[in-house]
Amino acid sequence: MTPPEDKKIYDVAIIGSGFASTILARVLRQQGQRVLVLEKGHHPRFALGESTTPLANFALERLARRSGLQDLFRLATYGRWMRHLPHLRRGLKRGFTFYQHQPGQPFHNLSDDRANDDRANDDHRLLVAASPDDQLADSHWLRQDVDHHLLQRAIEEGVTVHQDTTVVAVDEAADHLLLHTSHHGEPQAFQARHVVDGSGPAAVLPRSLGLAALADKSLPQASLLATHVDCRRSFEQAVAPSTGFPTGPYDDHRAAVHHLLEEGWIYVLPFDPEPSDGHDTVHRTSVGAVLYGGATGLFTGLITEPEAAWQRLLARYPSLRAQLGSAPPLRPWSSVERLAYGQSQAAGKRWFLLPHTYAFIDPMFSTGMAWSLLAVERLSDLLGAARRPSEVVDGSTYGELLSQERAQIVRLIGAARTAQGDFELFKHVAFLYFATVSHSELRQRLTTSTADRASLCWQGFLGASDPALVEIFETAQRRLARGDGRRLLPWLRQALIPYDAIGLDLPGRNNLYPVDLDTVVDRCQRLGLERHRIEAALPRLRGGESW
Repeated sequence: MTPPEDKKIYDVAIIGSGFASTILARVLRQQGQRVLVLEKGHHPRFALGESTTPLANFALERLARRSGLQDLFRLATYGRWMRHLPHLRRGLKRGFTFYQHQPGQPFHNLSDDRANDDRANDDHRLLVAASPDDQLADSHWLRQDVDHHLLQRAIEEGVTVHQDTTVVAVDEAADHLLLHTSHHGEPQAFQARHVVDGSGPAAVLPRSLGLAALADKSLPQASLLATHVDCRRSFEQAVAPSTGFPTGPYDDHRAAVHHLLEEGWIYVLPFDPEPSDGHDTVHRTSVGAVLYGGATGLFTGLITEPEAAWQRLLARYPSLRAQLGSAPPLRPWSSVERLAYGQSQAAGKRWFLLPHTYAFIDPMFSTGMAWSLLAVERLSDLLGAARRPSEVVDGSTYGELLSQERAQIVRLIGAARTAQGDFELFKHVAFLYFATVSHSELRQRLTTSTADRASLCWQGFLGASDPALVEIFETAQRRLARGDGRRLLPWLRQALIPYDAIGLDLPGRNNLYPVDLDTVVDRCQRLGLERHRIEAALPRLRGGESW
């Protein structure tokens, strides 16, 4: 065993170099910490988890300002990204698009059948905008480009990075942790006063410390098939001859697109067209199928032959086959037999887990990036304050908050899965998510006090620290699980009133919800703000903020 590198003791060692790990390393380095990043692979590399939301972007902006990292600020909206970092590949995300499909049937938009009906509604299609225009929009991150960019910046800023380095074990010492590693078979060791594990499902630190993982039965399980394909047609183009799409607040495909199926759901995340080595243009699109427990039996070879399983799934849905069936993969297919996982603890003496190491449930509603970046803010608060070598950071608040947030995500996903066969019911479960996050988004954007902004990251994600919201999530999940779905709707509509500041309950929208600032102003009391304060902040809501 090689002695610890120069007998250095790093302030913080971070296992893994995904975007959350590397942003944390950079922020801590700007705060004067000596930071080590250990990565078992090598960049650039493929990674999933690509869709941002306003809450994720607000966290990026706060991290950028507190640390002077201007590139983070530029990544926080599609318009800034295109102006300043166009070499990093990305896609435009204007909101969330949902379609419901029936096996063996082309997609059918019931609003066509009700053209002369006062109750006309887009029964199988739902669009919820997250931004008023392209400039302020969220993005799909091509993680290969963005993660590599962030790591290169970290190295330039003085973070010590070791790639191709596997953490084999972690031992506890009196005033530090000792990380035993292997680099191309050569053993080495590093010392750090605090360790953050961003290794994802590998969960290096919990495994090394002998911590128990959550039992599978406590999490809603599913399997995943995923890759990037070259997709030349949007779903609207694929189904245009057979169904009409009333104009929505954005082009349907410029979003995180969710196709709800009998077996689970498919996501489609389009990136901006990119030139290829030849004369053609690549229309890179991230696609994945989340298949629920009983459905996986329909697809033999799910793990060993994921592409064949994908094609068998598309064969059951003619409109999806028309769009995606001939789209060639741009990389080998990935498959995960058990998608959800969780650890029993998120923090201990001198160590912390990032959310994607602590737990993962389901990518529906794009919760992963926002949750991770909020945790980066929290850890930069905690670890940046630990200056004395003997000081041990108290991670109890951090750990408890992640536990509450995981439980809230489980409630949301459990309710959504149960409701999925009834689109009207599923829509209102989705509204539970949209009302909660938009309420938080608006309050964050309207907060001007520096002190208040600094504490925003400690407010529970998805309302996890709000007892009233926790009760609503719990009740929705419980009543759906016992088959009380349709009778739940009037209660859920009423329960959401205090949190719906964006007009999800307004009639005549036909399931097409734009960013409506007039409604936000009218519902100022639901945000706990006076009307004049919101009116004064409208320029900020319409145009974002400058560096």
